[in-house]
Amino acid sequence: MFNRLAVLGKIIGLVVLFGTQAFANHIDKATAKVTCTSYSLTVSASELTPGASYTINYRIVLTPPSGSPTTITGSIPFTGPSSGTFSKTVTKALGPLTSNYTLSGTATLQGQNTTSFHLAAYNARRRP
Repeated sequence: MFNRLAVLGKIIGLVVLFGTQAFANHIDKATAKVTCTSYSLTVSASELTPGASYTINYRIVLTPPSGSPTTITGSIPFTGPSSGTFSKTVTKALGPLTSNYTLSGTATLQGQNTTSFHLAAYNARRRP
C-alpha cells in the first residue's frame, strides 16, 4: 500500500512540476484595430523570465468580398521586464483601404503559444 502511495505521489509531483511550466512564458491577449489608413495591434504576455529575449510575431489578414486577401506580418522583439509581464501597442500605416474587409489574425510568442483574434468587418464607407 505504501509503495502505491509513493508512486502516486511521484506522479502527481511530476504533473504539477511539468504542468505549471506549461503556463510559463505565454501571450495572454492580442487585439487589433484597423482604419482606412493604419492598424494598431495591442499584445500582452505574462509569466516571462526577466532579462530573457522574446519576440512576438503577428499576422493580420484582410479578406475582401472578392479577390485575394492581404496579409500583414510583423514582429515585436523585447526583453522580459522585471515584473514578468509585458504589454505594447504597435501602430503602423496601411492602405488606404477602399473596400470592405473581413479581418482576422494571430499573435505568437515565439517558441511558446499562439492566440487568435477576430475583428469586425471593416467598412471603408464608414470611415472612423
